[in-house]
Amino acid sequence: MAAPNRLAQESSPYLLQHAENPVDWHPWGQEAFALARDQDRPLFVSIGYSTCHWCHVMERECFMDLGTAQAMNAAFVCVKIDREERPDLDAVFMTAAQVQSGAGGWPLNLLLTPRGLPFFSATTMPRETGFGRLGLKDLCTRVTQAWTNNRSEIESGAAHLAARLATLDRGRAGTLPGLELVRSAYVELAARFDAEHGGFGTAPKFPSPHLLLFLLDYSERFAEPKARDMAVRTLKAIRRGGIFDQVGFGMHRYSTDRVWLTPHFEKMLYDQAMLAMAASRGFAATGDKDLAGMARDALTYVLRDMAEPGGGFATAEDADSENEEGRFYVFSQAEFENVVGQDQPGGVDLLARVLGVTVPGNFKDEATGQDTGMNILHLPLALDQAAEREGLPVAELITMLDKARAALLAARGARVRPLRDDKVLTDLNGLMIAALARCGRILKDEAYVVAAERAAWFATSVLTTPDGTLMHRSRLGQTGLDGLLDDHAFLAWGLMELALARPDQGWRKKALGLMEELRARFRHADGGFHLAPEHPSDGLPLIFRPHDITDGAIPSGNSVALHVLVSLGRTLDRDDLLSEARVLLSAFSGQIAQYPSAHAHALAGLMELLKPEG
Repeated sequence: MAAPNRLAQESSPYLLQHAENPVDWHPWGQEAFALARDQDRPLFVSIGYSTCHWCHVMERECFMDLGTAQAMNAAFVCVKIDREERPDLDAVFMTAAQVQSGAGGWPLNLLLTPRGLPFFSATTMPRETGFGRLGLKDLCTRVTQAWTNNRSEIESGAAHLAARLATLDRGRAGTLPGLELVRSAYVELAARFDAEHGGFGTAPKFPSPHLLLFLLDYSERFAEPKARDMAVRTLKAIRRGGIFDQVGFGMHRYSTDRVWLTPHFEKMLYDQAMLAMAASRGFAATGDKDLAGMARDALTYVLRDMAEPGGGFATAEDADSENEEGRFYVFSQAEFENVVGQDQPGGVDLLARVLGVTVPGNFKDEATGQDTGMNILHLPLALDQAAEREGLPVAELITMLDKARAALLAARGARVRPLRDDKVLTDLNGLMIAALARCGRILKDEAYVVAAERAAWFATSVLTTPDGTLMHRSRLGQTGLDGLLDDHAFLAWGLMELALARPDQGWRKKALGLMEELRARFRHADGGFHLAPEHPSDGLPLIFRPHDITDGAIPSGNSVALHVLVSLGRTLDRDDLLSEARVLLSAFSGQIAQYPSAHAHALAGLMELLKPEG
């Protein structure tokens, strides 16, 4: 095993995963750039996160290989970044990669000049060149030659890219959008809706709960039942699919297929929070108890497996264990029968049918596409349909399933569990506080509100310095990294939801304080907010300060800030906050108009802003 490199002194689980690579990794910081300048070498910057399957693949193939590491160490100053700890750097460099090559993903690997300007980007790379893909070892050789012979060309291209990035947020402002953009977003989503399987598009298919929240809001505002039905059908399809852990609950990251069967198996805190909010909102709109149960199941997983001492919540669980993706979650038919048959010998065949278990299995080898004999448990039929097929009352089938799940969960607990990324991030905990408080209120469950309060106290004490500065991350007693836009906005959202469940506890006042800090530190001159402050605490300025309202896996920081501004403005009768919300929407109106459904959370905020009073 290699001697630890500089990452051994870091607290990020992702960086610690690479601490014994033979690559001479540095964390992002002044030391790495000083070394690059002194040695006149480019920087190789690799960005990922601890639960990223392809990050693990590239580490095993490239970064743990001694020959590749030696080539990297000779050619570059090598830097590792945890994208979850530094979302500002991730946003800057992902934008650079997409502008340069039109592609992005993780791991994201870039080459930077010693001044910090990118000139090359790629996602997962093989060790050796082949099948039309440049290998990392060859990259080292080619860049060394080019750096020696064509330096001016590289630096000129890097400067041109940096100048282009600096202009990306110009020319998009306009007037306050109207409800026609809201309708356009609905039309776009309806056109992409998969009427057979739920969700939007084909494969891969992402849950995107914020889109479902938009549809539910749209249905209510415009009395459009089709919008509600799209959201409900999608939620129910997810709950039955392999993307939802049928044994331990909680949702995996996304489905690799159209039918929600085969996921990438990592579990993210933000997905659970957004799913619980969408399911509880669906229940409030329809009274469908299955949706209430779905919200409860997501929160059961979080409170059991993601809770940290003190009240906060961990970030994620990995997809891989024992170097195999999904190994922790899948069962062969023989394993299934052995576990379930001990308690329900007469019903094991029935339960296998209900949970989609077969001899060949449904989990295929990713490289070859061949059957593995392993099964991703799912519900091919809704429970009422399955009960009818099996000639059982639904209640009896549910009792059998609950008993089988308990046995399978116990058996799975004896396996090697995937890595749990136990850092507590302020922005993601803000989302979970919002989910717990909302579900507690809608589902009338005091335990959820209590959990939201504990997390809120953690965020406003441990994650906040004595002088009131909000920080981004806490792990093992170490709190650090200045809070960004999303930290302030998402936590304020959580506190506003908590204020609805605990009106007299001062949470709304704390949310207002966060928004005042957000307005002071992140405001863009034309409206809206930058992701990062003007002067990062590490002293390394960003190439540009991201200023965006496009939703990703979760709503954008600007769209969440919009919701909080509208809510606070209405509740406190603060015209200045409502005016700030209007200016924010006007600043991004051109961008929103280009692709309305990519800005669904902002348009939900617009609906709220334009809602008639009274």
